[in-house]
Amino acid sequence: MKEFCQACQELISTSDKLRDGWKYETFGQSEFPILVKKYILNFDQNKTVFSKKNNQQLGHSEHIVTYECHIIFSESYSNPVLYFVASKMNGKPLDLEEVWQNSGVANSSGLTDDQRWFFVTQQEHPVLMRPFFQLHPCHTSSFMMPVTASNKTNYIVAWLSIVLPAVGLHFDADKYYSYCAQNCD
Repeated sequence: MKEFCQACQELISTSDKLRDGWKYETFGQSEFPILVKKYILNFDQNKTVFSKKNNQQLGHSEHIVTYECHIIFSESYSNPVLYFVASKMNGKPLDLEEVWQNSGVANSSGLTDDQRWFFVTQQEHPVLMRPFFQLHPCHTSSFMMPVTASNKTNYIVAWLSIVLPAVGLHFDADKYYSYCAQNCD
């Protein structure tokens, strides 16, 4: 947990300087910090991500979806877990099929409908106690083994660059690494 918090602090510090929107938040009585970011996507225009400045020009389109991502450390799995909610501009939440369609994984992954539930499931958020989608953490240790073996990179940055694209969200790890190579101690 200590390494997770340290990697998150480094991510937050760099995110603040890059104005990338990642924040550390605590909710209610929870002692666990949660890494949070909101994405606004327009799936009608090649999945273009809009900034907060441009968001006001979007209007109310059915193709615009807001994702709120929460990264929480799982004591059970000893690694981070991605929880997210996605909703249309009118506030209507996306169902699992819509999440799969928006991710681009639905047609290219080769996963059956039953297998999708092992990959992304709807779970109760461990702090907020309401339904969120969860990218299942059971294989995180194996796909992150090269990162943990090298020990030269920020685990959270590397992890985000793998898990966010799996649900259709963009994360530019190179931007973080480039910034840190020039500005971090």
